[in-house]
Amino acid sequence: MRVAILAAGRGSRMEGYTENLPKGMLPLRGHPLLAYQLSALRRAGVDDIYIATGFRPEAFQFDRVRYFHNPNWADTNMVATLFCEPALFRGDDDLLVSYADILFEPSIIAALPQSGYSLAKVIDTDYRAYWSARNGDYRQDSESCTLNPDNTIAEIGEDGVVDDVRLHGRDVGLTYISKSMAPRVLDFYLAHKELYWEQPSVHGRSVKRWNMTDLVQAWIEHGWSVSAACIRRGWLELDTANDYEKVQEWLSTGRIEEFIRFDSLEQCE
Repeated sequence: MRVAILAAGRGSRMEGYTENLPKGMLPLRGHPLLAYQLSALRRAGVDDIYIATGFRPEAFQFDRVRYFHNPNWADTNMVATLFCEPALFRGDDDLLVSYADILFEPSIIAALPQSGYSLAKVIDTDYRAYWSARNGDYRQDSESCTLNPDNTIAEIGEDGVVDDVRLHGRDVGLTYISKSMAPRVLDFYLAHKELYWEQPSVHGRSVKRWNMTDLVQAWIEHGWSVSAACIRRGWLELDTANDYEKVQEWLSTGRIEEFIRFDSLEQCE
């Protein structure tokens, strides 16, 4: 399995923390956030790793990583960044797409290649305590994630959803594409790019502004089955300045162990 980490954005919700440094390079206990992710991937047996850059590409200096660049990072979003490297979709290996601002336990990654999924999103079905600790209420900063009885995804990624019947879990920020589906995913994107690059499509966003859940929802609407790789905790997202400060506080008090086994990440680059 290869992994593509989407680290092109500046991270504007981090406020002053990312004025001169990409979000994935912010320090946490003496290491960049991405160093923990790389450590978790390698401990899960993944060595074929790509990082997509945009803002301040020179800030990334990791060994044993291949880089690709989105020169239009400021005017596009995650999906446009991902497809800046079409070679990821040549179909010779499975692909895992990861956000740059998440931490996860290696066991989450290690289970995916043996899963038998064609397409999957890692979904935390026990996220509410973490989300409440993070935001004050699990319905804050929420988006739809509705699962079918067979643990395929019925819908995902609509912002502002607060109805519990549409909140079966939380997207972790990991998207799995099997090698058999990878070339079809590339063709699907290129066809939608031609039609909807600057025109509203899924969730009212143009392809130019699609995030990964928009892409997944587009697959679902196209009739492709997307599995939910369900987990129970074991991850964190550091999307905002509040997240970054809160995780540092939890590290100092030990509360972080309620949500993730941080010691499983600490063999860093």
